[in-house]
Amino acid sequence: AALALSLAFLGAAPAGRVGAGALEVVVVSLSSLSIFLLPLIALLISHDAIVGEVERGTMLLLLSYPIARWQVVLGKFLGHIAILATATVLGYGAAAVALALAGHETGAEGWRAFALMLGSSILLGAAFVALGYLVSALVRDRGTAAGLAVGLWLLLVLLWDMALLGLL
Repeated sequence: AALALSLAFLGAAPAGRVGAGALEVVVVSLSSLSIFLLPLIALLISHDAIVGEVERGTMLLLLSYPIARWQVVLGKFLGHIAILATATVLGYGAAAVALALAGHETGAEGWRAFALMLGSSILLGAAFVALGYLVSALVRDRGTAAGLAVGLWLLLVLLWDMALLGLL
């Protein structure tokens, strides 16, 4: 929320009055924040979802309940996505509400762009939560899972983007 609010009020300063509304400028700024921050957060909250439970010994307890293994994993997965989505909506929503309360004019197209950016950010986070679960299922200890999660973020977010920009 603090980053979103600072982008809302300080990040729109270079835009001046060229016809772009404040919300549209915030959408562009928040989308770049989403590209870097949400995948990292998603990987960090999910990298030990399975291997962490196994190391702590709580996976045996979870599997002793009369539910299937896929239900345990799906419940944890949906819980992680719900946490990430709630944080994203509250954080980014704070910027939109602050702009609306500050009296900045926003049209329907600006709100539509904001909603699409919010939805695609949550989907991006969900994809990286799934990658975190894959890492967690393939390794035997949490330290390896954490290292692989950060390496995966570095590869897919930083290096992939630089390679695409270089190619373009």
